[in-house]
Amino acid sequence: MPRTDHSSPDACPRRAQSVALLCLLLCVVLQSVGIGGRYLLSTFETESDIYGLLYFDWSWPEVWAQRIDDAGTLGTLLAALPLLILYSTHRSQHARQPTTRLQSTWWIAAGLLTGMSLWAFLLALTDMVRGSTYAELALGEHAVRYCAPVALLWAWTDCETAEPRTAWTLLSWQLRIACAVTFAVHGWKAFHHYGPFTDLLLLSAANWGEFAFQQTQAETCLTVIGLMDLALAVLVLLTSRRELALYMAVWGVITSLSRITAFGWGAWPETLLRAANWGLPLTLACLFWDRRSTISRTSSHTGQGLTLVR
Repeated sequence: MPRTDHSSPDACPRRAQSVALLCLLLCVVLQSVGIGGRYLLSTFETESDIYGLLYFDWSWPEVWAQRIDDAGTLGTLLAALPLLILYSTHRSQHARQPTTRLQSTWWIAAGLLTGMSLWAFLLALTDMVRGSTYAELALGEHAVRYCAPVALLWAWTDCETAEPRTAWTLLSWQLRIACAVTFAVHGWKAFHHYGPFTDLLLLSAANWGEFAFQQTQAETCLTVIGLMDLALAVLVLLTSRRELALYMAVWGVITSLSRITAFGWGAWPETLLRAANWGLPLTLACLFWDRRSTISRTSSHTGQGLTLVR
């Protein structure tokens, strides 16, 4: 198979590929540590809804429910280190001898990432099945979590396996949809003054602020936050502005850190678990940034303006 000419303005930009891959890798690794921390390492350690479904709802033997829960959680946690090693190996191999064939490291990474995505999806699905508050929205709320490993696998795949612009356009839309769905669900819950969100504001203000929020003030803030999140969910589907994606990434960091500001450092797994809330928008910002650079380069090559790439 002939190699793609990466000097062409239409070719998949290697810099964008590398930065997007790093963002997604960091996101997935932190998320896996967060999942392991929540169910195995944290002072607030608890069992997952998968355990609850198997043992309490389906009456499976407790030992089997516990083994399945521990296997999925521990497997997700331990997969982080091989991913880092495989990434380093993949980059060094590709730098020495670029090829249009998928490397053996890709196939191993594909297995790990598929398992991580499946476990994150099952956590969301069992949350929905077990019927907690707003349970019907659980799959949407956790969309960025189970989409992050899939997006990393897509970015890991060499651009030569598809038309370069098509491959990265599909990745961009996967990230957009996942971010939009998650932000929309968070916005909906905030707009309706979801109790745990109210607690995050009240406790964070009490722990770190010089004044304490009243309940009504916290609910007013949640109304504004909810409207903002809903607006972001719509805008990320309609525009390709890097400023918007960066804003979503910063807001994702703030909301993730709110678990620590509210409950203390012992809640660190809850913060890491939400790495995709900012990791996917940050990846989008990288892709949007490079898209503008590509448009600019294409315009300079053709001298016919932006219409040629739209």
